[in-house]
Amino acid sequence: MSGGVDFDEATHTYRLDGVPVEHVTGVLAAEGLVDLAAIPEATLEWKASVGRAAHRATQLDDLGRLDESSVDDIVRPYLVGYRKWKATVRPVFNREFIERPMIHSVWRYGTTPDRGSVQIGGRWGVLEVKCTTTIHPAVGLQLAAQALCVRECAMGPIMPRARWVLQLDPSKAPAYRLRECTDPGDESVWLAALAIHRWKANRAAGAYRK
Repeated sequence: MSGGVDFDEATHTYRLDGVPVEHVTGVLAAEGLVDLAAIPEATLEWKASVGRAAHRATQLDDLGRLDESSVDDIVRPYLVGYRKWKATVRPVFNREFIERPMIHSVWRYGTTPDRGSVQIGGRWGVLEVKCTTTIHPAVGLQLAAQALCVRECAMGPIMPRARWVLQLDPSKAPAYRLRECTDPGDESVWLAALAIHRWKANRAAGAYRK
């Protein structure tokens, strides 16, 4: 669903017709499916800033609007790895779904897939780009939530079904690794996590008290 969707990037807040809704990464973190407590806050902040810059560079590169002089030296190795992946795999992107904020109108949660509609090896799917040395298992749940949202928003014959995560790690050769998330239970686990999250919120708000 795209109508009535508002996304505040600074606060990572999604609103549907003015009403705030949960977002995927927030739910996964709140329910303990992603736990970064062991990583120092300063390290998380630094890695997050590099990741945001790398994501922005790859986004603009796919849209053909990247100013090469704007790419920081720290970010460039990630961009180089991304371009090597594109040259090797030759993905086809639906530009309408590149970093597009969206909200599922039935389940009422927000998400912004990195590449919400991409064709790889003749199949259409959702792609998440990670600038990390390891890939957390919960990325499968994140992609399942995104795929649900994209399929509701997509119009026409292209309905993304596959789920891929592209890991960019300049410390390794090659500097990229593409993995497919194939666990058929990921969608059910995501919806269960969302339901539990809301049950807790309702309990805390006294919604079930007599």
